[in-house]
Amino acid sequence: MNTPPDLIVGFWLWFQERQAEHHTLSNADSPLLAAATAKLKELDPHLSLEADAEASRPALIVTTGATAASIPHAEAVAAAAPAIPGWQVIALKPAFGFAFTLNHHGTRYEPQAMWFMTPDEQPVPGKLAIRVGIPNYTSTSPTYVRQAVRLVLEKAIGERSLAEDIVSFEVLQLPRAPEPAGYIELFELPDVIEERREG
Repeated sequence: MNTPPDLIVGFWLWFQERQAEHHTLSNADSPLLAAATAKLKELDPHLSLEADAEASRPALIVTTGATAASIPHAEAVAAAAPAIPGWQVIALKPAFGFAFTLNHHGTRYEPQAMWFMTPDEQPVPGKLAIRVGIPNYTSTSPTYVRQAVRLVLEKAIGERSLAEDIVSFEVLQLPRAPEPAGYIELFELPDVIEERREG
């Protein structure tokens, strides 16, 4: 389903009417960001507006939560954005690489310590189902662990690639000897994705 252009224009008119609040956008708990996300969800329930004030050029990101079907809607919203002083507006979170640490619900996750493997049987041609092995995996909070690994993948390879290239992922305890068990270091995932695309 396409997002009607007049609804997108209406969103940005609403946003511009709140210029006095734009200075709050760099705050993680910005009421304007929360209100903007609520408005975007009227266009598509998967859309959100996030701010990356730490980037070399601060960005407002129209994100889909890595939902492939909503990517055209995010792109349409970003493309229609007016000039917002101090910010660029982009669709989808860009790939950051693997040199970062994620803190999620009191646990640190380091992508450079993670490995992955691809089962022999892949359910969707051209896409990947993967198993991600992490050190010190605890099954007492599998929901939080899965959320964290999903956030790691989204930041490392980018939202578009997570949505379009990864059909599913499973989280497991990393074996003590991962390479003989068929695991590959996680930073090699973009190369494996590219090989899969080329078929």
